[in-house]
Amino acid sequence: MISNEKMIDIEEFYKDIRVEINSIATPLIEHAIRESLIEFCQKTKYWRRQLQPFIAPNDLSDIEIRTPKGTSLDEVLLATFDDNGIDRELQYFGIDHFQAEFPKRGDRAPREPFYFQRNKKNIAVGPSDRLYQNEVTLVVSLKPDRESTEVIQSIYDDHRKTILCGARHYLYSLPGKEWTDLNLANYHLQMFQDGCGKANRESSRGYSSFRRPGRVSRRFYI
Repeated sequence: MISNEKMIDIEEFYKDIRVEINSIATPLIEHAIRESLIEFCQKTKYWRRQLQPFIAPNDLSDIEIRTPKGTSLDEVLLATFDDNGIDRELQYFGIDHFQAEFPKRGDRAPREPFYFQRNKKNIAVGPSDRLYQNEVTLVVSLKPDRESTEVIQSIYDDHRKTILCGARHYLYSLPGKEWTDLNLANYHLQMFQDGCGKANRESSRGYSSFRRPGRVSRRFYI
């Protein structure tokens, strides 16, 4: 889902949990829902956004990837640059691969435009003679941060049951609680995993429609 769509408060998930476990404290429900949402987003890459473009620098200095408030970066899915009015894709290099290749190339960067990440919060692009002063645009997958109180509406509308199963797995797995039930925990874990698999297939189809021809194939950041 690549959009700037409406947000919804995660409290909307709470009432379903309270029906089953009415003695549970609200902070524990909130934690379970948020953990389920984070894992769902990591597994499915469902929450996607095209970020504001940045201007490529004339070196390999790090550029901070700024995500919307209440979110953190899960993964860079696509990086493109404006090549005389045509969007072209940057090739991904893993940092270990990139550092290993440089000595072999006489400290010359690859000829084709590329990007790499030293960490999850920054990105570097090159070579400067192709990219300098050009706009670079990122499509990323997001996840809620640890303080987030909102998610995109479509996660609630289309995958509410999956998120609730993830939360139930967490809660029923807690040791020593009056509601602890490992059989139910395992059941909801399987339902959560099945729901994530379905959402992942759906979001992958949506991503393929966003791609355009003429781009270098990508590799994921790990």
